[in-house]
Formats: sequence, C-alpha cells, structure tokens
Amino acid sequence: MPVRLRFPVADMYLVSGAENIVSMFGQSQNKTHMTTKAYWNFGLSKMLGMPKSAQDFLAADESGLHRKPYPGSNIKPENRYDYLVHSSSLRFLTGPGLNPLTDRFTKNLTQDLLGLNIGSEWIVMPDLASFVRLHVFQASVRAMFGHQILLLNPELASELWEFHDGIPHLATGWPRWLRPSAYRARDKCLASVRNWHDWLRRQQASPTWNDYEVYHPLFGSDLVRKRQEMYSKMDGIDADAMASQDLGMIWAANANAVLAAFWSIYDVIRSPLLLCQVREALVHSQAQGTNPPYLPFDGPAFCSTPLIESIYAETLRLRSSGLILRSSDHVDLDIGAWRFPRGQVIAVFGYTAHQDETVWSTGSKENPHPLNQFWAERFVIYPGDSSSGPLRQGRTQRERSRGNSE
Repeated sequence: MPVRLRFPVADMYLVSGAENIVSMFGQSQNKTHMTTKAYWNFGLSKMLGMPKSAQDFLAADESGLHRKPYPGSNIKPENRYDYLVHSSSLRFLTGPGLNPLTDRFTKNLTQDLLGLNIGSEWIVMPDLASFVRLHVFQASVRAMFGHQILLLNPELASELWEFHDGIPHLATGWPRWLRPSAYRARDKCLASVRNWHDWLRRQQASPTWNDYEVYHPLFGSDLVRKRQEMYSKMDGIDADAMASQDLGMIWAANANAVLAAFWSIYDVIRSPLLLCQVREALVHSQAQGTNPPYLPFDGPAFCSTPLIESIYAETLRLRSSGLILRSSDHVDLDIGAWRFPRGQVIAVFGYTAHQDETVWSTGSKENPHPLNQFWAERFVIYPGDSSSGPLRQGRTQRERSRGNSE
C-alpha cells in the first residue's frame, strides 16, 4: 500500500512492492506524461541551492521529457529543460556513449595508483575508505570534467564529501541556522564550481575549445561542453543555477559509485576464498590478449565474468540507496491498484526495494544468506540450477533472468 509522506519541503507518495515499482517504470517508458521534474524541483532547490528564479523556470516546463513535446505545450525548444537534460544524459552516460568516459576513468585511476610507488613491500595506511574516496573521486572528476577543475580547486574532494554528509539535512529542509555546517559545505562546493565556470567561460573563445570531439583535457568531456552550451541558451538559467546543476552532476556521478567501489573492495578482501576467486578471474582476463597499454588485464573480459558481475550487483543492492522521484503534469497515474492525482510526487526508496524478501533470494535452508548480509554469488545463475539467481524461488525463470540483468 502506498504511504503518503509529509516533509517541510514537499509531500510525496512512497510506492513499494515489486509489481507497483515495475508498473511505475512501465509508465515512464511507455507513455509521454511521466516526468522527472519532481527530482529537479526537489534536488536542485533544496539539496543544491538553485535560485528561486531558476526553480520557477524549471517548474514552468510542462513539455515532458520525450522528443515530441506534450500536446499544447508552448515551451521554446531551447527551454525544454526536462527533455534536453534527459536526452543528453542518455546520449553520453549510457550505452556506447559511456565507453569513452569509462576508458578515461580506468586510465586515470590506473596511472594515479601506479604513481603512488607503493612497491612490493607491505605498508600500513590508516583508512581504506578515505584512500578509495580520494583516488576514485579524482579519477572520475578528471574523466568527466577535465583536469582544470581540480587544479583550480585542490580541496574539492574534501569539500564534496562534507557536502555529501550534509545532504540528509538539506534534503529534508532543515533551516540554515539549525544545520549551518551543511549549508557551509554546500556554499564551498558551489563557490568552487563557479570558480571553474568562470575559467571555462574565458576559454570558450579559445581556438582549441572545439578541437577535441570527445574530450578536452582541460575543458572536460563532450557532455560537459554540451551542457555549458545548452544552459547558456536557456532563458531562466543564470551562473548560479549552472553551478547548482554541475555540483549536482559531480555529486551524482560519485556519491554511490565511490562508496560502492570501497564496499566491493572491502567485501572481497575480507573473504580469503572470494579474494582468491577474484584473483583467478584477473589472471584469466590477462590471457585475453587485448589489454590496453595502461591496464595489465582485459577490463571488459574481467567485468563480464559472472562472479564479478554478481559482486557488482550485490554491492549496489546492499550498499547503495537512492530516492527515485516521478510525477505527471497532465493526467492522473494508475500504478497497480492505485490512482495518483496529477502533480503529485511518487517516490521509490531503493533500500526498501533492495531488502524485499518477497523478491530476492536468501539462499536455502541449509545455506542461508540474509538480505542484510553480503553474498557474492546472489546474482549468479548457474545453468541447470533453478534455485540459483537473484530472485527467490517461486518466480519464473524469465523474471529471474530479468532481475539478473537489472
């Protein structure tokens, strides 16, 4: 049964249950009236400090997130915020468009780790989590945003994680005087992004601005440059609003991903058997013969190993969470047995769905694996073993296979 939640910042309906969640995402994919505007209104205004004038500009966009505007919409093409942001993200952050970014990140991280000159002798470091946070974050930011943002703002990594820790207070609408540290951390991040934007604007007249089709080492990826051009043409997006946008992208690209990287490493190394299995997968991928010069193994071959895929999926299931928001500007929405009035925010809380024992396999009576514990093989489907795979017994193999791919 959906639950209505009342927050100082907004009301929303929390949807749970596999069938309802599947129905909600089916609405997003098959119909034109679903929109992600609820996320922009909620995240950009409260979490990221977007100015009120830009919030009003976003709220006025009722054209939808599909290529064809919703019937009757009079929003100018360059002001179709929901569609333009959604389509650019799909183009550059999914499918083949993601490959160049992945390659740059892998190269950056490999070079950074090799540059530490740790050597063959064991050394003690005080905090694995801080080590992963720093190096994965820097490699990720350089891959997407270029080198200059970190050269201009060398403290951005520490600032971002301070901001991350304050997100719960910002998102739930605590005033500045009650949670000043959360607002200070956000202010520092926004100032760093504006500093980088000021530098970028001075470079747009550079003859090398468009010389790099996919990536410019100083200006960043084609996604970043396209976003700069896209926002500069929108009537309601000013410099402060653009800073909120890009802070949101930096945070979204790193928050769950960096933490998932840490947890996957930690969960592997604390199990001697699992560590041995992962090392065997690495050795096997080294023999593929297609290793790039900066990587001592075949990354795609390694990552497509069933066990490695399962570790990745299980890490995201157990160690990451998120709030997915949807709404409809124009019609009421039917999700399962429930009808939601148009304009209402519908939410799915990832952690609740990830802990649903009616959906996920918990092993067998002889070999139980509770959902609150890491199980590396939860997502592995063994041929001929109908009890394997991520979903609990009793669901069809088609459902089990779909769950594994998701």
